[in-house]
Amino acid sequence: MTDDEVMLSGRVPEELKRLVDADERANQDVIAAALYTEFGGLREGALERRVTEQENRVAMIKKEIEDRKQELEEEVEELERREEKLESVREKQEEYKDQLVDVADLLPDPPHRTPSNPAVETQANRLGVEPGELLDDLAERDL
Repeated sequence: MTDDEVMLSGRVPEELKRLVDADERANQDVIAAALYTEFGGLREGALERRVTEQENRVAMIKKEIEDRKQELEEEVEELERREEKLESVREKQEEYKDQLVDVADLLPDPPHRTPSNPAVETQANRLGVEPGELLDDLAERDL
């Protein structure tokens, strides 16, 4: 046995075994010739099976590609939605920062800036935040 040969075993009907034994060639040569005839392309049926198998594989790969394209489209759409939402949040944050500057001018000086101060409550309501949160944000920005 050479490096490119492998051992193959299996059961065959007794009559086939007698035919192999009756052949003048070595059993392995007869078996190799039969397998080559079956799988090596000498029979139309074997070739048709190979063509059908390859067509099925090509069809399967095309289907996988289409599925992946659809998945990609969905992921791109989701990415675009999330990017839009992120941009919207950033815009609202910038708008809020700008409004804080304007609100700071409308509120009393720090000793009177308390969550219960009516001016603080009014401006917090206008901005949609709690009075304490408004004061924290103003303090954070030194306004």
